[in-house]
Amino acid sequence: MLKGDIPDKRECVLRDFERTINQTLPAAYRQFLLSTGGDTPLGNSFVVDEGDETWETEVSFFGLQTGAYCLYSVPENFIEYKGRIPTHLIPIGNDPGGNLICISIADETRGQVFFADHEYFSYDGEPNNDNAKFLAESITDFLDSLRDCLRN
Repeated sequence: MLKGDIPDKRECVLRDFERTINQTLPAAYRQFLLSTGGDTPLGNSFVVDEGDETWETEVSFFGLQTGAYCLYSVPENFIEYKGRIPTHLIPIGNDPGGNLICISIADETRGQVFFADHEYFSYDGEPNNDNAKFLAESITDFLDSLRDCLRN
């Protein structure tokens, strides 16, 4: 594949995925995928604040890979987690603990970024919206909040 073919391939994968979810992705996130393919920035650490508990973790973004064994693909992870997280959330990345970073496609929260703790995934029944923790108003705000991990 020639380098010039990459944006066209990304657009094609995005259009196919948007047909699957029956709507377009939020514009800023769509642009992030088209321009980076979902590459994770070097500064990828963020804070999760649950009120009584706060901790730092790292995001690995999902991209637009296709084909067999695409474990870090937005379309593949949408299929993998369908029915286990609220229906309005699209998995866009994960952290080392198996938790998901998601973007909302619901009208009232469209484009907002949430943290879905794997401890609360639904395996039998309707996923619970209460277990998705708000992280940022937009993918742009989330990306701006990322920093280098504070390792000892």
